This record gives sequence, structure tokens and C-alpha cells, in this order.
Amino acid sequence: MRREWRAFRGLVLRFAIAYAILILPWPPVRQIYGSCYRVIARICFAQFHAATVEFKAAAGENDTQLTMQPQGSPRVAHLNLDSRRDGWRATAFMLALVCASPVPRARRLRALGWGLLASQAFAAARIGCTLGLLFAPLVTSGAPAPAWAVLGSRVLRSDVAVPVLLWILVTFRAQDWQALRARVPGA
Repeated sequence: MRREWRAFRGLVLRFAIAYAILILPWPPVRQIYGSCYRVIARICFAQFHAATVEFKAAAGENDTQLTMQPQGSPRVAHLNLDSRRDGWRATAFMLALVCASPVPRARRLRALGWGLLASQAFAAARIGCTLGLLFAPLVTSGAPAPAWAVLGSRVLRSDVAVPVLLWILVTFRAQDWQALRARVPGA
């Protein structure tokens, strides 16, 4: 039992160090990640339903300006997004979990690549839900946002639960769970 606690403490320590290394140097990372965040947003959402959407760099904490205009409508919505809050924190959390994982190096490297892709899909899903929340009221004044956008925006707000799920999916294999169950008495 003592050995398991020591291994768990080591995992937590490795995670904390990796997360600090990834999250603390935000000002220099902002330029790189913010640019990637806007490129992904443009690729996924240049056209959203019957609206034109633009993502531009902005100054300040909210480093991305979203502009949405339904085609043939004079109405325009503007929203400032924070790439750190909406993408980088969850990405850094998941990457730190992968770095701390007690798996072979080759699998860890593979998990880093797949995890980075999955966390960017997660960030894109967050943007999609935000656009869904904006679109209906913009087209028809007072119209409610679609249920999928409301539910998705609530579910995808977690910077912990979804990254942990992604970490489990990209890092561990069935044989890892079987080995763990074999070590747990009564499982």
C-alpha cells in the first residue's frame, strides 16, 4: 500500500510541475496559441448556418474578437473570446496529465499528439456552442438559443472533467485497466 501512495504522490508531483510549466508562461504562449485558436475557429466556423463569422486578434485578456452576421441581415453580433480560458487551460491540463502518466515513453508521445488534437476539437466545440447561443437571437430578436447550444455550453465549460476524459481515452489501453483490476483486492 505504501508503494502505491508513493507512486500516486509522484504522479501528482509530475502533473503539478508539468501543468505549471505549461500554464505559467502565458504572455509568450498567448501569441502562438491565440493564433492557432483563431485558425482552428476560422477553419471550422467561417460559415455557421446562414451567417458569416470572422475571428480576429484583439488586445487584452480577451484576445479574439468574434463577429457574426447573418447573410442578408444588417444585424451584427460582436463577442470577445479568451483563448486561454476557452482553450489553453484545458489543453495544458490534459497535456500535463499525459506527461505525468506512468506509461511507456512511446505511448506517452502518441498520447500527446492525439491529446493535442482532441483538446483542439474540444476548444472548437466550445466555440461552436458559443456561436449557437448567438445565432438564433441574432436572426430572430428574442428567439431562444437551440437546446444543443445551451446544453453543450454548460457541459463543455469544465476545464477538468473533459480533459480528464480525453486523457483516459488517448493514454490508456484495455490491458492497463485489466492490470489495475488484478492489483485491486476484491475487484
